[in-house]
Amino acid sequence: MTIRPGGEWGSVQAAPASTRWFASESALGKHLVSTRADEPVGLTRGDLHLITGQSSSTLFVPVDLIEIAFLSRGASSPTRAVAISWISLGRWWSRSDFHVLSNTGLVDGREWFVRSHPNDARVEHASISATMDVRQRLMARRRIARGLHFAHPLILTETVTTWKWSGPATQLVIDGQVRGAVTQIEVSVRPDAQWIYVGQPSTGP
Repeated sequence: MTIRPGGEWGSVQAAPASTRWFASESALGKHLVSTRADEPVGLTRGDLHLITGQSSSTLFVPVDLIEIAFLSRGASSPTRAVAISWISLGRWWSRSDFHVLSNTGLVDGREWFVRSHPNDARVEHASISATMDVRQRLMARRRIARGLHFAHPLILTETVTTWKWSGPATQLVIDGQVRGAVTQIEVSVRPDAQWIYVGQPSTGP
């Protein structure tokens, strides 16, 4: 069930011996594209691991998944993918729009969206306008790295459940892994899509 403000999220419990553990969210996302949701999976690293602070116990939590269909440059049909935490489209320093979507509030370990939660049935989206110059982008990046607010008239932030983009080929990154240049992408949130053990294989309650 999607989390409500003030509600409990997940529980501390030992992972079964059959749990398949992953050291990155990108690896887990690739696995979830083709596996059954009821197969036990766990994460030992990543943004989801960071926000739960699990180091001495194993937490079993429900999470939304970001489902993605993207068209690579030169491809004739879209590729399906799953993100656990975040997506970026474009490059920080290019003279084009730069987009970030996050399910956890973090992007590569840095907090972008303080109000985000991985089980709230939505994702946060930030768009940096192509007209924002390099000096302003550098200032925004430094503020984000320090955990500070990054309000700017050329940065749009919104909460979405679906999102689409198409345009000139630009770089797509999913959970830290570069997936190449794409010309089209469609994103949707699948609430309560997966339960994940967060911690270490040798730990329990």
